[in-house]
Amino acid sequence: LVVKVIVNVLTKALTAPFSLLFGSSEQDLSVVEFTPGTAALSASGAAALDKVAKALADRPALKMTVTGASDLPAEREAYLQAAVDARLQQERAKELARDGKAPEPAAAGARAEAFSAAERERLLKAVYKQTEIADKPRNFVGMAKDIPAAEMEALLKTVIPVTDTVMRQLALQRGLAVRDGLIAKGLPSDRLFIGAPKPRLAGADNAAWTPSAQLVLRNN
Repeated sequence: LVVKVIVNVLTKALTAPFSLLFGSSEQDLSVVEFTPGTAALSASGAAALDKVAKALADRPALKMTVTGASDLPAEREAYLQAAVDARLQQERAKELARDGKAPEPAAAGARAEAFSAAERERLLKAVYKQTEIADKPRNFVGMAKDIPAAEMEALLKTVIPVTDTVMRQLALQRGLAVRDGLIAKGLPSDRLFIGAPKPRLAGADNAAWTPSAQLVLRNN
C-alpha cells in the first residue's frame, strides 16, 4: 500500500506541470488516448494533442518526453481486429490499383467499417484465399471450402502474431504518433523526445486500461 501511494505521488509530481498549464478544471493532458489495438489517436486524444501543441508553442522553453504504452491482455482482440481490417484495406487498395484508380484515404489503424457487408465479405474471401492457414477447412479433393465470413475472419486472426514484442512496438508507434503529430502542428523536433515504450503505464495496474501515451514536461 505504501509503495502504491509513493508511486501515485511520484506520478502526480511528474504530470503536475500540465495542471499548472491548463488549470485543475481541464482534462488530464498528460495522457493522450488511442483507439484500442492501434496507433491511431482517439477523438479525445486528437483534441488533447491540439491543446498540448498550443501550450507548448506558447512556452518555447519547455521540452517534452512522450512514452507510449500498450497492454497485451486488454488489447489482444482489438489488435487482431485492427490487423484484419488493415488487410482488408490493403486488398481494397490493390483492387483500385488494378483498375487504375487512386487508393481511398484511410486513417492509419482505422477499422474497415466503410465497407458494405457484401464488399467486406468479398475482400475477406480474397484475403482468406491468399493466406496460409494450417487448419483451413478443405473439401474432399483438398480445395479450400467456402465458409461463412465470421469463420474466415476468426481463422485469419489465428495466424496474426500478438506477442510482447508486437505490443511493445505498438507502444513505440503511439509515442511516435504523438511526436509526429506535434511536429506536424509546428513544434520543433528538438523539443520532443521519445521514451522507452512501456507495456503499461506506471500506477495503472488497478485502473481500467486506456490505450495511451504519457507526456512529461521538462525545462531543459
